[in-house]
Amino acid sequence: NTIQGRGIEPDFMVFQHVGSSQMCYVIELKDGHEFDTKSSAKEYANLRQFISLNADPLRYYQVYTKIVGFNARNREEIRVGFKNKINLRQAMTGKEFCDLLEIGYEKILATRARDREVNFDSLVKELAEIPEVREAIKAESSI
Repeated sequence: NTIQGRGIEPDFMVFQHVGSSQMCYVIELKDGHEFDTKSSAKEYANLRQFISLNADPLRYYQVYTKIVGFNARNREEIRVGFKNKINLRQAMTGKEFCDLLEIGYEKILATRARDREVNFDSLVKELAEIPEVREAIKAESSI
């Protein structure tokens, strides 16, 4: 009840207590990491505004803003994809995100790969049900 977004909501807020340190990660989770300049600046500005709005309830925490590019190989790839609107410390890979949450990154990748195959098969089946698509495929295959 004490956290206010005023229309701005990060995807995740992760609170971590290690010894006497209290950290809060305010996270925007993206599947990819390629964004246009305007949306990159807006995403990061929203995170900063959210933190400003909640400075009082978060005053006992070290607060970190993070942009997660889940499929990015490294932080540099995320920073560049965000048109250099964030620095390397503000970028977080999917592996780092999963480590923070103590969940299995490799297991998530395996599940997503399985889902991708099932989704592809389902998409092809549904497309084949559309008469215009069926005719276009027939026309292409006869060339």
